[in-house]
Amino acid sequence: MAIDFHLFNPASICFELDRQVHVLKHFFKVDRGYLKKITLEGNYSASEIKDQLAGAGSKFYPEFVKNPLELINKLELKDQFIVIHEEQDPELLVFQLEFRKRSFPNGIGTDDVFFCDEVKDRIEIHYEEMNGISIQVVKGTPKPTWEMNLILHKSEEGISVITIFPGLYAPPFPNSEEQTRKQYAVCKKFWDEHGFIIPENP
Repeated sequence: MAIDFHLFNPASICFELDRQVHVLKHFFKVDRGYLKKITLEGNYSASEIKDQLAGAGSKFYPEFVKNPLELINKLELKDQFIVIHEEQDPELLVFQLEFRKRSFPNGIGTDDVFFCDEVKDRIEIHYEEMNGISIQVVKGTPKPTWEMNLILHKSEEGISVITIFPGLYAPPFPNSEEQTRKQYAVCKKFWDEHGFIIPENP
């Protein structure tokens, strides 16, 4: 049965601690109270959290949210965004939201993904190793975005977060050991055609 996002109660979403730590790669920084909470509750070291925050990818502005849990709170502001795309199957829910510019004039975060064909004739593209695969990267300044992607898992127990990130929707890196043949083909095609913008002055 399809879920109407505007009738959906965000408070019912389960956001496990390991998924929160996964989403940290889409943050520049988090507030001290949250940092203390996850180090105590999840037994994560300061260096592990630092590595997550330093990960490549589109990132939320600290003016928009100060930690992953605040992302769920933003879903309550249904008058401040629209649903621009959704996909639903028995186990997966994908919602792409666009926040209103009048509410967030500077954007909600950065969009660090680029389409290679748009830049290959004017910017040098090189490769960097990420999660065991070579990803195309360029040096530059990521552009602001008003879009947020919400990927959820649906089961008999309820709905839980898989990941949340700003900017262009991007599938996971291709992984033949963890993905079906179809999933792998979709992911590989996307990352063959796209890459990451690495800030010149991180």
